[in-house]
Amino acid sequence: MNKSLFIMTLALGLAACSSQNGSELSAAHQNEPFADQHKQFHTHIVRSVSEEGQVPTPPKDSGFTLITYPSQGKTLPAYISADPGDGKKHPAIIWVVGGWSNAIDLDNLVHGDWDNDQSALAFADHGIVTLFPTFRGGSSGTGAKEAKYGEMDDVIAAYDYLASQPYVDTNRIYLGGHSTGGTLVMLTAEAMDKFRAVFAFGATDRFEKHNATQFVFDTNDKREFNLRSPILWLSDIKNPTFVFEGDQSDKAQSLEAMKSTTKNGQVHFYLVNHADHFSTLAPLTEMLAKKVVEDTGPQSNIQITDADVQAAMAQPPIQR
Repeated sequence: MNKSLFIMTLALGLAACSSQNGSELSAAHQNEPFADQHKQFHTHIVRSVSEEGQVPTPPKDSGFTLITYPSQGKTLPAYISADPGDGKKHPAIIWVVGGWSNAIDLDNLVHGDWDNDQSALAFADHGIVTLFPTFRGGSSGTGAKEAKYGEMDDVIAAYDYLASQPYVDTNRIYLGGHSTGGTLVMLTAEAMDKFRAVFAFGATDRFEKHNATQFVFDTNDKREFNLRSPILWLSDIKNPTFVFEGDQSDKAQSLEAMKSTTKNGQVHFYLVNHADHFSTLAPLTEMLAKKVVEDTGPQSNIQITDADVQAAMAQPPIQR
């Protein structure tokens, strides 16, 4: 996503933000698990939006192939790392890109500048099977956008597809994402405990703070916002989840709000010094990829200290 365009859309989203104190947050969190509430509630889409166009086929030397995966009767394209053909089981990650497009294109398969590399290709560079999914309403997919509601079900369906691949270690499937993708992966972590670990960059605590022009649902129904707001369901997270944001980002307050709200020991927050919404990505995905490669035990043993984050941010840019 273009950096200047993101800043403009973020400003629009902040204009839609409504304040909410701790007692209101507590009242909004029902006793039923988030996963059950998500399944029982039917989002009311008032404006049908989908994207035209086909997902382009990756170049042969990209290391990726174009596939489709099924999700609730829909057929959705995705890019996936090609089978290396070595007969081994490999760790894998689903990466959810930022922005409001539910599509993917060849830009997903190209490294960006070190201070704004949204590709997350560090995982593939380290031999980790990487899946970039489209979601409902995305290019050449089916259905319509649901502003990160049904898209969560698509992430879960992408997990099922990835777990079915013979070259993927089903015990080592991870999930990561940035910005709106960070919000979506946190929601998925709150609904599903099959991912070995989750990495969320730049997530927003309350969905009202996102870009209001993208709200295709009934905005008069508070449940629509509550069931898209990670801050309300942090206690439901059962697997290690690591949340990052730069201290110079407008979303730093979202990280601080979530951190102060939960005592769940599975959720770890890192406010990165002297970084913005984008500059955390390249150095920290490089760090995370190395930790995933080393995460070989029966349960995830990934641990990240503030010193680890500082060391990663201080590394010189990698030339690719």
